[in-house]
Amino acid sequence: ADGFAGLQIIDISNPSSPTVVSTVRVPDPDNPVFGAVVITDIYVQGKYAYAGNSQTSGTNADFTIFDISNPRKPRVVGYIDDYTNLGAIRKLFVSGRYAYVLSNGKLNIIDISNPALPVIVKTFSDSVNLSEAYDMEVADKHTGEVASRVAVADAQAIDRAIAAAVAAAGPMRKMGAYQRQAVLN
Repeated sequence: ADGFAGLQIIDISNPSSPTVVSTVRVPDPDNPVFGAVVITDIYVQGKYAYAGNSQTSGTNADFTIFDISNPRKPRVVGYIDDYTNLGAIRKLFVSGRYAYVLSNGKLNIIDISNPALPVIVKTFSDSVNLSEAYDMEVADKHTGEVASRVAVADAQAIDRAIAAAVAAAGPMRKMGAYQRQAVLN
């Protein structure tokens, strides 16, 4: 995901020289300046890339499915235009036939079994607990095992984490291995 640039597929077969193979933009008629939505999160599973955008109004595809089976010619195969439920998508995760999408105080579950026609099957609204949610954990309903955890942090949170890690490096070196393991667990 590259903001207004849209979905970019990058060849990393040579790590010292990654190259952009293709770019696909999601048109936005409500944005005459850039003409495209801002893709904020993307999840790839199999031959599909699932993308969400940060728009909170307008007539645009808020959740888009791309067929990336031909990396040189990715194409939009399906989308949902529902900014009431999907406006300002923050995070998305795909597992099996469902996409789980966090957006503006809502968790949406989308049936993606037909990529050409994704359908919201359930929306959970909770403006208190989900309004500032930037991460999501998806667990297997049979085992309770976490299948995936995704998170977002702003620049200040990252700076604080780096400063804390740097400050802890010296004291951690002085600890025995068993003590470090206990702290990290």
